[in-house]
Amino acid sequence: MTRDPGSQNDYTMQKKRDGAIPFEFLLDFFRFLYRNRDLIEVITYADLCWQGDENYEEHYIDEWKRWKEGLKSGRIDRSKIYLLIQHDVDNNPDRTTAAIEAERSFGLRSNVMIFNEALERVTLAKQGIVRKKPYPICYETLKQAEREGFVIGYHSNAVERAEFDLDKAQEILRSDYARLKEEFNIEFFSPHGGVRGADGQSNAAIELPPDLRSKLKWVHNRHTVRVDGGYSDGGMNGQRVDVASRDPRRFIETMRPGGRYRILLHPQYYATPYSETARLASAKWYQEIIAMYGRGEWGEAVWPDTLVRKPRGVRSKGRGTWLKRFADVALRNNPTVDKYKQACSPPVFIGGDGRSGTTLASVILDSHSEMAIGPELHFNGKKLPNLGPYIMRCLVARSTKGGSSVRHGSRTDDEDAKPGIQFINRCSRAGISPNSLRDIIRRVSQERNSDIESFEDRCALVERLGQYAARESRASRWGFKIMREVKNLTRYGGMWPEACYLHVIRDGRDVAASQLAEHGSWGYRDIEAAAEGWVALVEGARSSSAGLKYREVRYEDIVSSPRETLGPIMNWLGEGWQEALLSHQENEHSVVSSSVAHPSKAQVAQPINGTSVGRYKRDLSPEEIARFDAIAGDLLVNLGYDLHEPAGEC
Repeated sequence: MTRDPGSQNDYTMQKKRDGAIPFEFLLDFFRFLYRNRDLIEVITYADLCWQGDENYEEHYIDEWKRWKEGLKSGRIDRSKIYLLIQHDVDNNPDRTTAAIEAERSFGLRSNVMIFNEALERVTLAKQGIVRKKPYPICYETLKQAEREGFVIGYHSNAVERAEFDLDKAQEILRSDYARLKEEFNIEFFSPHGGVRGADGQSNAAIELPPDLRSKLKWVHNRHTVRVDGGYSDGGMNGQRVDVASRDPRRFIETMRPGGRYRILLHPQYYATPYSETARLASAKWYQEIIAMYGRGEWGEAVWPDTLVRKPRGVRSKGRGTWLKRFADVALRNNPTVDKYKQACSPPVFIGGDGRSGTTLASVILDSHSEMAIGPELHFNGKKLPNLGPYIMRCLVARSTKGGSSVRHGSRTDDEDAKPGIQFINRCSRAGISPNSLRDIIRRVSQERNSDIESFEDRCALVERLGQYAARESRASRWGFKIMREVKNLTRYGGMWPEACYLHVIRDGRDVAASQLAEHGSWGYRDIEAAAEGWVALVEGARSSSAGLKYREVRYEDIVSSPRETLGPIMNWLGEGWQEALLSHQENEHSVVSSSVAHPSKAQVAQPINGTSVGRYKRDLSPEEIARFDAIAGDLLVNLGYDLHEPAGEC
């Protein structure tokens, strides 16, 4: 098996584009599960009520009874719906890689059933010849997913590869198991449907060798774990399947609290762009979703939250101890995220020099329904002694000096409290009220047993603040501006290796003109400092971004051709296009509506425009421009900016 050559984070398929269903339909399903995570608990086969070496012939009914007893006793929360997601990786493993990455970004886990070797199904069916075919499974992605609580299982095609000789098939199965066991903790097994032999045997006709019966649990296809209901997208193009009844949203509507359900998916059926088939085209639900995506409708429009109904009269008892194993694994693998809080997509951090258009970029992205992008918090500021007791004291100072208004609270005679008051104000601009900030700080301080002073603890707090902001906005993704900290991405990447780092770059001469004229309290002191600082920032970001998902965008491109510039950025982020991105001023943003005015509030309240492009030509003298170019000219040219030619010169 070889590594998938395509990008693991690119949800657009890089290989043969023969999927019949838009891949966005799958992504929107994952977003739906995230939005309804308080009701729908996504679990794996490893989370079931096993006691030991159960085998499929005798003990699966016992596991089911233990599950039901857990619901009755309250050990398992009966107010929740429990959902098993299984991926059968038959073809196009790159699409499964993309699906896994999406699930990970939403804090979901699934059961991924893989071959050891793949064969050409059509050749076997038509010519009776067993011929191997490439099967580019990305081992690195699967191993990381397994560490995060996914189940990697064995998808057996041994009967096909044995040319329907069942004794030989057992030898192949044993060999496959030994090979996959070298890489993964293989405990679960599901036969592939595949081609049938002359006597009607399928891959499910095999019997497990006696020595494997206590090691492999047969969970699907012929023998199965018990569920209250199931859905499969298998055989969408087969003649035996009624595609009109295969709308998965209708299945979701049947799920009830206390029930355990399973959805079987074949990611190879999903692609962008997709290839419509005649059989699917006959299904009303399929035509409906195609029309919706064609109109640019996404997310909740396709997968409405009304598909699930909230339970009545059932008191939640919290998550059962049967999930503690996964909680501990998640916490060990990512100590900055507490147990179950990995429910959002990877965060987005926007960096850049002051007055580079980072606030504009943040409100544009914040206009997307799945994104909650806030302003800068400056949470690692040197003037902040810690974000625990110190901020708590500052919250008291804000309250006693200015009542309930954060704006009034910033006026305090306590000079030591000013940095803390500023942090509280910045949180308010992100839509996080002082009361919510107080609760979140208390929770993080208790969970991490710290004053939130170390960089790692501060990142844990920022993670929780971002998740809170996303939840309040009903978004699946959070982010903040990190401004000049973009030149120190190695440190941030160590805490958020999966994050997207967007660097907004503006012509350094315009940056200098703005800072020298309007921001003397924190801006550059002279033109040489501006040139040197601008160069250091860009070069530092580039050198520290190795191995991270990093992208540069010019401010001038955003304002001159927003659609053409933002489209590739949304693809890079793995988010669908929404027209709201082009009219950010018509959407509500906490950075604009907050009672604590952001310095760029007036500018970002306007439509996208390029009126400030080239301001250095009127605000800087020819001598200042020449001195800037002498220091930063090479980088300006590298970024596509023209050097200024004084009047009278050729």
